[in-house]
Amino acid sequence: KDVPKDHQLTEEMFVRNMWVSVNQPDFKKGIYAVFKEGFLQMDHTHKGYLTKEEYMKWYTWRSGEEQAAAAFALMDTDKDGKVSYDDLIEAKAFYYTDTTKEKHPFNLMNGPLDDPCLPERK
Repeated sequence: KDVPKDHQLTEEMFVRNMWVSVNQPDFKKGIYAVFKEGFLQMDHTHKGYLTKEEYMKWYTWRSGEEQAAAAFALMDTDKDGKVSYDDLIEAKAFYYTDTTKEKHPFNLMNGPLDDPCLPERK
């Protein structure tokens, strides 16, 4: 069923609402608990970091092997083959709040902000 135009959520509205939400202390506390649980599930041996292999097992299904590998490489800022919980949190916060595609073409998480196959964002 079609949603009336005045009830549709635009991309701009979504980004603005996510930015406001993410910057609320209660939201951060709750969402970081969810992120921590996800991190612990990926880091099942409790090393305190994710290897590329661990990350790829969880994220390849979401965004494809190429994009998952690129996201891992971008989060692995010191290029030691490991992504810490802090690295993951920084990337997730950036994903949900940053709208400047020039800062990073993959937005550190789930693939390009502007897929070349999609119409130009306005």
